[in-house]
Amino acid sequence: MLGRLFWSIGSIYGLTMIQIYLNTDILEKRLYKIIYIILILIYASVMYIEMYNAMKECKLSNYIDKSICYEIKENINKYEQETQNKVELLKIKLQISGEGLSKKYKNIKFRQSYILASLSIKSFLEFYCGLSIDTQYITEKIIDFENDLDFYFVDNVCYIYMNL
Repeated sequence: MLGRLFWSIGSIYGLTMIQIYLNTDILEKRLYKIIYIILILIYASVMYIEMYNAMKECKLSNYIDKSICYEIKENINKYEQETQNKVELLKIKLQISGEGLSKKYKNIKFRQSYILASLSIKSFLEFYCGLSIDTQYITEKIIDFENDLDFYFVDNVCYIYMNL
């Protein structure tokens, strides 16, 4: 993607064309009309392609965040049904190695997925699942986890290990 400069260059291009149109008679000549129309079509096409790519990446990152939240909710519900204990606290251990969930989703960047960027999982659980639970991030490793997204329950506490 062209990034931040794309929109600035497009704005400058548009303002320049408006300035030329208002202050000269350049558009009365047929050749300049054709060049002007071609430039507008090129800019509009590139802008559409870039917008489509950005929307596709946003939809994919939202899908990843949503699927991780539902997996957390399913594991909590399964534990609550089996033991009749209500989970009241999530303790999350994040390990950023580049070999876990981020490797599973190769075509998404860390900064695009809020969960993969280690931002607040609590707000996503509330938004996607309606699950309002206190959340703490822990630094110590409680047990040896096996998977990139793994769960361990003790009474009313759920330990979640996320290898990003």
